[in-house]
Amino acid sequence: MRKYTILLLLFLIPIYNTSSQSFGEIPNYNLKDINNNEISDDILSSNVYLINFFFSSCPKICPIINGKISTLTRKFEKLKIISISIDPKRDTIEALKSYSKRFNANKNWHFVTEKKDIINNFIQKINLATSKDPENHSTRIILVNKNKEIKGMYRGLDIEDFKKLETDLNKILKN
Repeated sequence: MRKYTILLLLFLIPIYNTSSQSFGEIPNYNLKDINNNEISDDILSSNVYLINFFFSSCPKICPIINGKISTLTRKFEKLKIISISIDPKRDTIEALKSYSKRFNANKNWHFVTEKKDIINNFIQKINLATSKDPENHSTRIILVNKNKEIKGMYRGLDIEDFKKLETDLNKILKN
């Protein structure tokens, strides 16, 4: 029975991203970005934005996903992005400033860090797994609409999911 449950879950994962429905509201948060600007759900409530998780010393996966996100910043000028470090010990403000330059981050792309327990609490509230090991973090990119609804969670390394994210962004940003 357990085997069939796991298989069913694997089939459901790819459809967990559609702009026609909502996957709940984004939980409250209050973070500081690398320029000491307050980034919160209230401040961004009238914006469409993405959230992703990374750590700056990641050698492979994080740079690929943030590189893809960088392409979105050029296609969608009004899009806001919150990239949350899951390794606050190593990802100091200086490290994040340097990292953000690698991706030509514009003023709408906020790299943030916070205490580990606050980050983990936020991750759990949006139903993603947490880990003590930064290398075992979610590669999902989360799409949030102007009403603070989670409209999709896209696998950052999956080509088809990323295309779906772009399609959904086009639809949502036109409204």
